[in-house]
Amino acid sequence: PGRSLGSPGTNSLVFAGMVSVLLGGLFGWALNEFVWRRLRNRGASLIAALVVSIGMAIFIRYVFLFQFEGRARFYRDFQIQQKWDFGIFRMSPKDVFIVFFSIAVLVGVGLALQQTRAGQAMRAVADNRDLAESSGIDVESVIKWVWITGSALAALGGVLIGMTESLN
Repeated sequence: PGRSLGSPGTNSLVFAGMVSVLLGGLFGWALNEFVWRRLRNRGASLIAALVVSIGMAIFIRYVFLFQFEGRARFYRDFQIQQKWDFGIFRMSPKDVFIVFFSIAVLVGVGLALQQTRAGQAMRAVADNRDLAESSGIDVESVIKWVWITGSALAALGGVLIGMTESLN
């Protein structure tokens, strides 16, 4: 097999996951601050933003390939686990954790979007940006927080999928 990631123990994966989520949020902030906000301020079209996002995706992918090489890697702690029998299906403990943790995160995000002022502002901006701005909502701040939280959630998704697959 390929080289392993992390050190032994579930605590190292939890710590690495938290660091990944924080770095993902920081990366989302940086992308918004240095790329997308500037494009929005210049009035770039959606096609221009699409071209930029495709180019950035290719660039970031090859930076990662150069930095970490193309070999498959895995989390050492979650390679082989005895599957639990649930009658009509079998799942490993890590997969059961991933399912329930993902449901908890989805419920938390849904509640945050429905019950908090920030969530209501995000929904208002998504529905009608001009009306939200005329209602006193700081649209740029809302967009910034959407990028931060969306990128952090994407990093969390990467950590969770890394528990089930080898990382390339």
